[in-house]
Amino acid sequence: MLANPKNCEMVVLAHDGLGRLKLDGRCELELREVAEKKEEESGKEEEDGGGGGGNEDTQKDEPEPKISTVVTGYTKHPRLRTLPPQWVRPRTVRMCYNDT
Repeated sequence: MLANPKNCEMVVLAHDGLGRLKLDGRCELELREVAEKKEEESGKEEEDGGGGGGNEDTQKDEPEPKISTVVTGYTKHPRLRTLPPQWVRPRTVRMCYNDT
């Protein structure tokens, strides 16, 4: 029994040359996290009170960089992810109320 797919995991089918498809494996996305810096507008300048008695606690905190995920490609695996046999529970499916 197949396990639940991960994010954007695909089952790959290939032609066998006789007009039929065969199971060829699975592909999984390769992801990489990238930190993006938020650029401040160059036209804005911090206003200083000219008296020199400014409070140092009111300094602007630097914004935290945003982390985004970038797709770098695919990784192909020849085998599918399956559940361990001890986790598989057989079920009886009936199409009609009097099926036994």
